[in-house]
Amino acid sequence: MHKATLRQRLSYAFDNLMARGTATLTLALATLTAIFVFATAFIADELHLAPAPEGGEAPDFWELSWGHLIRAFEPSGIGDDSGGYRVVTVIVALGGIFVLSSFISLLTNGLDERLEELRRGRSLVVERGHTVILGWSPQVIPIVQELCEANRNQGKSCVVILGEADKAEMDEELRTKVKDRGRTRVVTRTGSPMDLDDLQLTNPNEAKAFVLLAPEEGDPDTQVLKALLALTNSPTRRQAPYHIVAVMRDAQNLEVARLVGKKEAQLLLVDDVLARITVQTTRQSGLSAVYTELFNFDGDEIYLMPCGALAGKTLAEAVFCCPDVTLLGIRSKKSGTRLLPPLDTTLDASDDLICVCEDDDPLRIVPAAAPDRSMIVPHEERAPKPERTLIFGWNQRGPIIVRTFDEYAAAGSQIVIVSPHDLAAEVAELAADLKRVKLSAQRGDPTARAVLLQMKPESFDQVITLSDGAIEDTQTADAKTLATLLHLRDISDKQAARFSIVSEMRDPRNRDLAEATRADDFIISDRLVGLMLSQLAEDRRLLSVFEDLLDADGSELYVKPIEHYVQTGTPVDYWTLAQAAIDRGELALGYRLIKARNERPSYGVVLNPKDKAEKVTFAPGDRIVVLAM
Repeated sequence: MHKATLRQRLSYAFDNLMARGTATLTLALATLTAIFVFATAFIADELHLAPAPEGGEAPDFWELSWGHLIRAFEPSGIGDDSGGYRVVTVIVALGGIFVLSSFISLLTNGLDERLEELRRGRSLVVERGHTVILGWSPQVIPIVQELCEANRNQGKSCVVILGEADKAEMDEELRTKVKDRGRTRVVTRTGSPMDLDDLQLTNPNEAKAFVLLAPEEGDPDTQVLKALLALTNSPTRRQAPYHIVAVMRDAQNLEVARLVGKKEAQLLLVDDVLARITVQTTRQSGLSAVYTELFNFDGDEIYLMPCGALAGKTLAEAVFCCPDVTLLGIRSKKSGTRLLPPLDTTLDASDDLICVCEDDDPLRIVPAAAPDRSMIVPHEERAPKPERTLIFGWNQRGPIIVRTFDEYAAAGSQIVIVSPHDLAAEVAELAADLKRVKLSAQRGDPTARAVLLQMKPESFDQVITLSDGAIEDTQTADAKTLATLLHLRDISDKQAARFSIVSEMRDPRNRDLAEATRADDFIISDRLVGLMLSQLAEDRRLLSVFEDLLDADGSELYVKPIEHYVQTGTPVDYWTLAQAAIDRGELALGYRLIKARNERPSYGVVLNPKDKAEKVTFAPGDRIVVLAM
């Protein structure tokens, strides 16, 4: 057995000392300096080398120690020394040069290490009540933008982002894309959301809410599950429950995520949400602008407010007592969230009202407004008509879209799929489960204009362009979808044919390239999911509202001809419009003016009008936005 030599032991001890960091090395250098100063002072004192000042006594040990310390850092005084003492002071000066240079080197290296640590984003976030975003993806930008907008009426707020990207890169993109932050600070840290030590950098025990994003690459659900597990099962976590919002891709992973997150996590199934929004927006002109308005914080959005003095009134009566908000339903401790409950439901003092309004200021209650019933058109039941839908492209969301269409559409409706791939087997299996829709597929290149013309898109009620699921590269797939969309827009313009076009973009950043030119021309992307996540991060109770709103079995948004509700050509106020909807068992949210259908940003859609007593003259073709069954 080899025995270490003294030299090897000393070398090993020195290596360990050098690895201990700047603070330890500085302390060791100070100790070495003290030993050196005391040793030289002891030698000079014992050998009586220091000359006595004229008419005085020779300096003692402590005076020599102080003098040697001064000479170590300021050696200019050694020229006045003489005799053997000059040798000692020269040694002290040389030692001082070594100490000073080592100290400067240590400070420089320590400062460099600290700057590098700051650049890498590895320091603890000392914040309270902040929102933490775990993961870095294109969804981060719209989420941060919405959180900054939501926090404008607050004193101070903070958003912390923990991602595996370089901190400098994250900061640069945020600086470029999120310029107007109001009073919100945005802090980035580099690390893995699945690592317990990295999670601690975000100060999770003091956070208000967490948003878990699915990464762009690999198995997104697995990584979200691991991050959720790391957050909820951390040995240093607080006792109070977390408020976590997470996205999932595959419905099969939802049950596992619920087991991990328990009651702390609200889970949003991305593909299902986007499929349902796609179906609803294609079937109703202008509904896309309504969803955009409801899901972001720039304008009117959904809030839950205590009913207060409205207790004892029915929901229908409360509608006319709230000039600043539009009512959608009730959240009760007994019956949970109910969008469009029976309108004769009596409000309880413990109930919360589900409202559409500009902000969460206290509810203003006034004496009930009086609608003009003479302007209301008698209600007539109208049977739904079969629809024809054309889908260009195909991916994992396609089957969900088709099944959702089958839930909404009238019997005898038709869906035609055009894809460059052979879908015969998949379409046959899917068609066997459909009850109202007839499904067929054709092979063809959706980017070829000849194929688009051959399909005669103007003969369909709505057209959907999906990203090609066989193309792995996101940018290539979006480029092909964009080419199809541009051809369809040109065909619509040249043939003066009005058909709605809903397109899917994988990367939210490509949404701006394919920006809609009218309310019926909608771009579906994960940005919508980002908007919903930011709403849920502010209020976890909204999840049940969104689920009900997008569920075919519950109440949902409709954009219907306004001539079926009130007379056109004569001024009417919003209260009359609201009464016409109530007479049909519905709740009005606003209206859409056909003359402004191509005017950005709202495309003629007005939700929760600010002055509900103001009279508007509606024309044939205008629409009313209602919540109905």
